[in-house]
Formats: sequence, C-alpha cells, structure tokens
Amino acid sequence: MTKAEAERIIRYSCRMFAEERGIPMNGSIRPNFYEFKSWLLKRHPDALDFRCRGGPMFTAQKWVDQEFNRDQFN
Repeated sequence: MTKAEAERIIRYSCRMFAEERGIPMNGSIRPNFYEFKSWLLKRHPDALDFRCRGGPMFTAQKWVDQEFNRDQFN
C-alpha cells in the first residue's frame, strides 16, 4: 500500500471511528490511539503497511491527532 492510500484510509477511518463511538472531532476528547489502531486493523488489516520516514505507527498517530484537531498539542 502506498503512503497516500494509507493516509486516505486512516483519515476516513477516524471519522467512522468517531461516529461509532460518539467522539467529537473538535479536539475536546483525544481517543486512545491503540484502541483506534485495533479497530482500524480489524477493518483494514493492511492500513499500517506502508513505508515512510519515522515509521507507519508514528505517521498514523500524527494523522489521527490531526483529524481529531489535537496536533497543536504535540
């Protein structure tokens, strides 16, 4: 999977995860990344199978933080 494909899947999945769990996307609640990762991999087993500087876990967590408007705290 390319990095761009993974990014698209992960960012979209953030919205689906938030909707399922009733989590607002405004940054007021930061979901547990490992809970999200487990949820994600059940639906898209290859979502973290891409190459990038820093590694896919670090990059995916950055995208999740951005989607939940939490990147300003990192």
